[in-house]
Amino acid sequence: MPSTPASRSSTPTRAVASEKATLWFQKHLEPGDQMKLTPKGDNDEAHDLLDRANPLMAGEPDEVYSPANSSNPSDPRISALAWYRLAQVVTCYWGDGRAPYNYYAITPDLWRRWKKSASPGRFINRVLTGQCPFGLASM
Repeated sequence: MPSTPASRSSTPTRAVASEKATLWFQKHLEPGDQMKLTPKGDNDEAHDLLDRANPLMAGEPDEVYSPANSSNPSDPRISALAWYRLAQVVTCYWGDGRAPYNYYAITPDLWRRWKKSASPGRFINRVLTGQCPFGLASM
């Protein structure tokens, strides 16, 4: 498995975003309101997909793409991609050190297109979102 970079320290931008989020919650939620705090990608479908794909992902990936292209090389969204051909799964390692995600139903053609894209992060947003299921790589 490719190694992932160490987590980066919080930047002032993240601190501002966190403060804005806190203010939004204070403004829009009433006392006693509850929210589903399940992280994106950690749901029943993601658990099911991971359970089915794991046996096909034993051992090393068929191909690792690292370092990935980036439209922002100084702060890439994605640090590496690992493709498991038989399972048709790509494990995506994030540039900021977050937990890796699996993207499912990645055909050889999609894998080639993803590697050739100028920005793998934009490829996720423009091509994979809504077309390929995804979830945390380990739960």
